[in-house]
Amino acid sequence: MKKLLTLSLLLILAISTACTQTDTISTSQETNTTELKTEALTEEATTDSPQPLSTQQPQSDPYETAGMPNPFNDTREAGGGSFALSLFTMPCSEGPWDAKIEWIELHYIDVFVGNEEDGGWFAERMENLRERPATSLMDYPNLYSFIKAFNVPIDELEAILKEDQSIGIRNGFSETNYFTDEEIALIVSLDEAAIMEYFVSDYTLYHNGKVFTPMWFYLHTPDDYRAEGITLEMVEDKLSWFANIPIQREAVVAFEEKLSAFVGDEVSFDEIRATVAIDWD
Repeated sequence: MKKLLTLSLLLILAISTACTQTDTISTSQETNTTELKTEALTEEATTDSPQPLSTQQPQSDPYETAGMPNPFNDTREAGGGSFALSLFTMPCSEGPWDAKIEWIELHYIDVFVGNEEDGGWFAERMENLRERPATSLMDYPNLYSFIKAFNVPIDELEAILKEDQSIGIRNGFSETNYFTDEEIALIVSLDEAAIMEYFVSDYTLYHNGKVFTPMWFYLHTPDDYRAEGITLEMVEDKLSWFANIPIQREAVVAFEEKLSAFVGDEVSFDEIRATVAIDWD
């Protein structure tokens, strides 16, 4: 089986090469949390795999428009690097090892699209994500939006997902590396709200049929929070997750000030991290 790194992460960060594949997954290798997950499944990614798209900056800078510092200083290495960027912007990215609905396998592309025939869809969706926070699965590349964009036959996809599952079970992989029966049923139902609610990360709020990423909270105002029906309790539940995303210090201060204004009390990410540290293992 050929697996592309979470394609949406690969595109937003414009990494220059596809990941290397082997027939087993190493559970002992220590990986720096600023590196993307490398899935080692059967077969190597071939040279005709879809290539990363342009690294050009978006035409509009959402941070400048919102009057907020860029959390990543326009570089992959800034803050926590690509790992932090995925947590900040991707609604279903839980960490370097867990972003299942955002995986788009190489063989899905081969079977349902063809390597050179996406018509700019991936580039357009990633540009959208650079310029504005995603509030639905259709706003950026993921398995659901891929199915909808390319009219993927559900019965064929279901068969492929089940075959991938069989390979994963046969090789002793953990369930983070393939879709379970419950997840496959959910995906083929095409119920976007239910899929979002199930796969949404702890860093992102799911509320009233929308997803609100850390990026969304960072760029919007307390009045915007209230307009969306977001409560004090909802934000307080996310503070420990926001605090543990490594972003630039200037951005931390600006984010703390905005959140403090909403909760009516001083928010200190340093103090939160001292008492609630997120375990990414």
